[in-house]
Amino acid sequence: MVKKYKQIEHIMAVIWGEESNTVIIAVHGDQSNKEDVPIQILAENAAQYGM
Repeated sequence: MVKKYKQIEHIMAVIWGEESNTVIIAVHGDQSNKEDVPIQILAENAAQYGM
């Protein structure tokens, strides 16, 4: 799975997967991380459906 790192204003973001016309925004909790397993699973499942 391709991961790209991008800073949006002052917030670091991770863009998972190949470029697509569809965007899914996953928000993690206070003690979580943007690269945690549940977010990775979401990205992998979305990629299977071409999102």
